[in-house]
Amino acid sequence: MKKAASATTSISLTPPIQDASAVDPTATPDKSFPSAWCGKLPKLHFDSKFAQGLASGWQISDVTILQTGTPFTVCCSTAFEPVYNSSGTIVGNSGCDYNADGFDYDVPDAPSFGNTKHGNRSAFINGLFSASDFPAPPLGQEGNLGRNTFTGPGYADSDMSLAKHTPIPWFGGEKADVEFCMEAFNIFNRVNLTNMLSDLANPEFGHATQTFGARDFQFGIRLSF
Repeated sequence: MKKAASATTSISLTPPIQDASAVDPTATPDKSFPSAWCGKLPKLHFDSKFAQGLASGWQISDVTILQTGTPFTVCCSTAFEPVYNSSGTIVGNSGCDYNADGFDYDVPDAPSFGNTKHGNRSAFINGLFSASDFPAPPLGQEGNLGRNTFTGPGYADSDMSLAKHTPIPWFGGEKADVEFCMEAFNIFNRVNLTNMLSDLANPEFGHATQTFGARDFQFGIRLSF
């Protein structure tokens, strides 16, 4: 109890610093290029009716998304862990919650390279930066690193669809339509990394450890009448 009493008088709390370099917490990638197109394949002519029917009625479409990475915040989820001197006064903090307000996920001070750092895919996988790059702020103060100042890996995906419509006879003299569809997701099988782990307390901090889905195919048949 004596140590707890001295702790309340040895730390000067300061309000969180609103860094001017911070961006909107709801920020989305600042550069995005979505595109979509659809077209019919040229009609080919064959002597065989079967070949003619097989080669006709094909339609191809594509949806592509290219965008820069998503902003993220470097923070720390560890609680405040006081360090006492021989007289029972708090003289340091071996954890986080830098301003000791009871709420975790405080930001540290800005690293020597500033609020931005760019890297290629290998850098995101192997570690764009390490926890030691981010110094702790003075005792009882929130760090001066802005929020959402770093940007994660970019994203590129192309989904393609190939479909064929074939009219067939139906009851009552009407015609029905059989559609065969083949869809390819991430057709170029690009490795798209998820955002980096940004918690200083995580052993994998600074690494992108997961990916979005690899190339995948889907087939389907639909009858319309």
